[in-house]
Amino acid sequence: MGVSNTIQYNPDMVGYWGVEWEMFLLNSEGQYSPKAYDFLQNAKNYYGHERWTYELSACQVECRTEPSADLSALEFDLREAKKQATHIGRIIGCKTVGIEVADDTLSSDVYDDDERYRKLAKTIPQDRLRAACSVANVQVHIGCRDIHHAIEVNNKLVPHLEFLSDIGDNSNGNRLKLYKQMAKNWHPQIYRDPEHFDKVAESQGFDQDLRNCWHMVRISRHGTVELRMFGNSDSVNHILCWVKVVDWLLKH
Repeated sequence: MGVSNTIQYNPDMVGYWGVEWEMFLLNSEGQYSPKAYDFLQNAKNYYGHERWTYELSACQVECRTEPSADLSALEFDLREAKKQATHIGRIIGCKTVGIEVADDTLSSDVYDDDERYRKLAKTIPQDRLRAACSVANVQVHIGCRDIHHAIEVNNKLVPHLEFLSDIGDNSNGNRLKLYKQMAKNWHPQIYRDPEHFDKVAESQGFDQDLRNCWHMVRISRHGTVELRMFGNSDSVNHILCWVKVVDWLLKH
């Protein structure tokens, strides 16, 4: 059985959008702060833990929006996330910022409360680990009906990779350079059918775990097509503009 048969799709989520928004934590002196664990504990206490999660760097957290059928609902969710981030940040003495590439002062602390990340930190070369911890971005998810629909959406967007990368770049290409250094299989694929998808997954080593697929346009384990080429921003309007462009490309 190929990996394409393991993905759980929800037909009710067709037409829905989701956003994962990565943020760095800075202390009151503007230094990167490895307080992701403290942030998430407070997020759980005040808001429940579904919206907020961790990343590889202990200096990062990530917000995950609820699936939204329209962009006004997505905008509301993103603005609510900013309010929560501000509140939690005040409690732990930090603020969240949509920095795209951290500078050399970033600590090498890895979020070690996750077994997968602990193993990753021990096995990949230090330059790739550093690159992975130094970048943060916005990922956009598009709900799909089944694997055939996901392939259709994927194949519509892959030809626009360069354009979408350009409009999503807020670091003069530095984030993309570091991402490609970390993710050797970053280039997305055009798939003929589910069998072709399974063959690519096997040849590139993500047939056992779709999280090991680092394509900038990828079919995700959540039953979505995920876009990973966008950079980062503190502006909700900026993020919504990226989503609107993707929406237009899919409809035209």
